[in-house]
Amino acid sequence: MTCPTALRTAASLAVLLAGLVITPVALSHLDDNQHLVETQPTREVEVVAVYSQTLHTQLTTVIVRHPDNATPTNLEGADKLVALPEPGAYVPVVVDPSDRSKLLITTADWAPTWLDYTTTVAATALPALTLAALFSGVLTRGRKPVE
Repeated sequence: MTCPTALRTAASLAVLLAGLVITPVALSHLDDNQHLVETQPTREVEVVAVYSQTLHTQLTTVIVRHPDNATPTNLEGADKLVALPEPGAYVPVVVDPSDRSKLLITTADWAPTWLDYTTTVAATALPALTLAALFSGVLTRGRKPVE
């Protein structure tokens, strides 16, 4: 085995191992929001504004008063709501302890869907497989001598 071939093989294996490590770690973090909603104390906040726009998909934004400082804050999970709240209504939220500006609505379904899993695997494993294929396949073709 020549030195360039050994380097390509080592690089391919390193990229594949990185993909094998990153993918399960990313998948394990898919239910972080659900865990926060289940474990953190619930607080009621007032809805300031609701914006809903339909392009190719439904884009929903709900602005609420933050329970700590009453500043208008974007509510995480508004796109998961079945019925949108009216301005002036109160909704139950959870404050993320690691990022106090992040508010999660508790009435949304935070369980990961098949699309979440598919997107995560595609974003982590496919680039690793593609790079490994490039290193091992495309870059190992014999080169033509210069005439």
